[in-house]
Amino acid sequence: MRGVITVRSIDVFIDESGNLGYGAGRYFTIAFVVVDIAKTKTIRRRMKKASLFMKQKHINKVWKDGEVKAAYLNPEDKQIVLQSLCKPDIQVYSITTDKEKIHHQWLDDKAAFYNFMSKYVIDAIVRDNPDVRQLNCYLDARTIQVQSKNSFEDYLKIHLVYENNMYDIEFNGMYIESHLDYGIQTADFVANAINQYYLSGKNNLITYVEPSLKNHQFLPADQFGQ
Repeated sequence: MRGVITVRSIDVFIDESGNLGYGAGRYFTIAFVVVDIAKTKTIRRRMKKASLFMKQKHINKVWKDGEVKAAYLNPEDKQIVLQSLCKPDIQVYSITTDKEKIHHQWLDDKAAFYNFMSKYVIDAIVRDNPDVRQLNCYLDARTIQVQSKNSFEDYLKIHLVYENNMYDIEFNGMYIESHLDYGIQTADFVANAINQYYLSGKNNLITYVEPSLKNHQFLPADQFGQ
């Protein structure tokens, strides 16, 4: 009797750390937090609880749009948040670019390069989750420019269907301002921890991400960090 493949839907929360501009830090990281759709509420609830804890701890701090971002916190506070977020029920995928080792022309069209980086991570997610038939990506609406929203979704759909022959996967892109989605805020903390590790070489916050880290890629793979 042939085995039955369970059909799954997954949500993928995406955020980045660093800047794709010229001379704005050497490294740029995009993090993808992957969760079964049935667990999405749990993940968002976890980040909401951590956010409320930090707001109570720093009662006099003003948070832009009410969002607790990793960039606003010290390493001790980031550790507390990461330990509460990175559990076995999430998968973390990420990719980091060494901007000093790529052609500067790649940064002329930031949206196109963002899509290019994302392609490699989506491939890894699909490869590790062969039973997935619906993949929903949530991105910060302020990261993806209005004119680039369709290009992100279309680019990855074309890549999956026409380049990888994956006709049976439904790919959806959702664009939400990060202060309205605790899932995207989770990806913010993960991306920050990974990118800061490569920027400083000493930041140990990545150790709190590692229990959930399934795959991390580098661009360019053969010259990264040299």
